[in-house]
Amino acid sequence: MSRWVPIAAFIAFAMAALVFATARVADAYDWVAHTSDVRVAIARAEFATTSLGHDTEACTRLAHRVDELAELTRDNPRQQKRVAHVRELEPAACARDASATHDLMTELENGDSNEIDLLYARRSRLTTTAVWALALFVGSLAGAFAAAFSGIRARRAAERKLQTMAVTDELTQLSNRRGFMMLAGHEHRLAQRQGRGLLLVFADLDGLKAINDGLGHEQGDAAIRDFAGVMRTAFRASDIVARLGGDEFAALAYDVASDDADKVEERVASALDAFNADSKRPYRLAASVGTAFLRSSESLPLDELVARADGAMYEKKRAKRRSPQA
Repeated sequence: MSRWVPIAAFIAFAMAALVFATARVADAYDWVAHTSDVRVAIARAEFATTSLGHDTEACTRLAHRVDELAELTRDNPRQQKRVAHVRELEPAACARDASATHDLMTELENGDSNEIDLLYARRSRLTTTAVWALALFVGSLAGAFAAAFSGIRARRAAERKLQTMAVTDELTQLSNRRGFMMLAGHEHRLAQRQGRGLLLVFADLDGLKAINDGLGHEQGDAAIRDFAGVMRTAFRASDIVARLGGDEFAALAYDVASDDADKVEERVASALDAFNADSKRPYRLAASVGTAFLRSSESLPLDELVARADGAMYEKKRAKRRSPQA
């Protein structure tokens, strides 16, 4: 659960940024509309002022426009001060005082320019803030999804690695006993269903204890890895080769004939001879090999086939002990 906490925080932050951005955009467009209303009101007041000398109703129109301007700018203290000053100049302007009329014109014009600039500057700032907030929202949301998918990929990769480790022998990188029994069980069921021959081979690395005792366990591990290479060489890529543990190895060959058992033993012996001929190791490899063949017409549990191959291998090992020169 802890890995979802930062992702949830990312999403919550992104949603907050979106709400903030929406509010800022709405605020910005409200100010644009307000600015347009102020510009229209000031233009009308200015027009009314220029008409004072020609229209007896101009003062009334001016008063109405200034009231409209005051209403539109009621939330702006600076603008309200300017409106108050216009109200002070209004009576004199209506009395056809040229100086007062000029001052009123100047106040309206200056107020228009300054206020519009301020309003548009604020709109620009709000719009920029909204853009950044939207960018932050998109970035946060993308980061949240990236973190989520990255976490899923990492977890799946870790699961695959653990699954591989569970069925792989660390020293030789062959299948271990668990992996071998899983794969052999599948091949055994397939052979029984399709009526194919199956050959199970057990091999025991001879003299491993003497190598460990005389040369050390590092050389013993090297001998195990070397014999794993010999087994790979002796069998097809489609065959299942495994280290069951210690000095015990096994291989399963699918779709073979009964006379292939002798051929397999010969291939293992040839691979051992080739290794010993070329190796500069301080030891020579030797192995006892036993086989069990399952005919296509037979129905035999895998456990019994394993027991047969294991028994044949130990019989070969005992024969070697009885006849050292054999």
